[in-house]
Amino acid sequence: MPAPPADRHRSARRTVLAQAGAAVLAGALPGRAGAAGLSPAGLPRLLELSAAWGQPHEAIPQGVPAGYDWARRARRGRGNAVPEGFGAMTAWGQVFWADDAPAGDAMLAVRDLLLLVCSGPDRRWARLQAGAVEGRVFRPDFRGNEARAATTFAQRDGAAHVRFPRTTAFHFWPRQGRVRVPAGTLHGMVVLIEARLVPLDDGSPSTPGALLLGAGADYWSSGGAAWDQYKTNRDAGVGRLERVTDAWRWFGLSTADPADLQALSRQEAPR
Repeated sequence: MPAPPADRHRSARRTVLAQAGAAVLAGALPGRAGAAGLSPAGLPRLLELSAAWGQPHEAIPQGVPAGYDWARRARRGRGNAVPEGFGAMTAWGQVFWADDAPAGDAMLAVRDLLLLVCSGPDRRWARLQAGAVEGRVFRPDFRGNEARAATTFAQRDGAAHVRFPRTTAFHFWPRQGRVRVPAGTLHGMVVLIEARLVPLDDGSPSTPGALLLGAGADYWSSGGAAWDQYKTNRDAGVGRLERVTDAWRWFGLSTADPADLQALSRQEAPR
């Protein structure tokens, strides 16, 4: 059975270890006011994400074969079990047209993609990835690893504005690149993506309910490993696909238990 999307575009990502830019990654979100906590999403949303495994997507993603084990619902993969010998990881996101989308076009805005990880004997959380994204357009079944540029991909007002054709998918990841898996036991991770619909370039509104967005995370054999038919990467999970609206909202996934999520909601970002 086909594995979920991951780093399918061989040259699309750069290798950057977690130490790079640590001062930015550990602090509040760049350019954002009122984001002093390590997680910008509150505890109720974090608990929703943690409980989403196995739940059906909010709509059927257009073009994804029904036989894919993540085609209809969120699917937990490796979770917190790092594959033996694997030393890198990354968060990612994917966007599909909903199968029931009415006629019209849509523009997506993505403002942040974060990877938060709880590890070690003290079960402390750390923000390993944060900030801008990059991505490519793929077939919705990701067959052949064929990728091309989006119809629109532009940085505007602190967000990536993305437009891509129907019958395709947009797969994206942190511009920062992969990070090193923390030492010690991994207790949980949270991926958060803030997104909304925005008007098209001609000022007309995006089609309501047309796009579905979900998050994921992968383990990699190394920071520089090329994709090799899922031999060099394993997914931690494929999150629930939810409809994008015209209001900013946090999408994502969580492999952490409620107690660790409570601790995350109370933990402040280092200053």
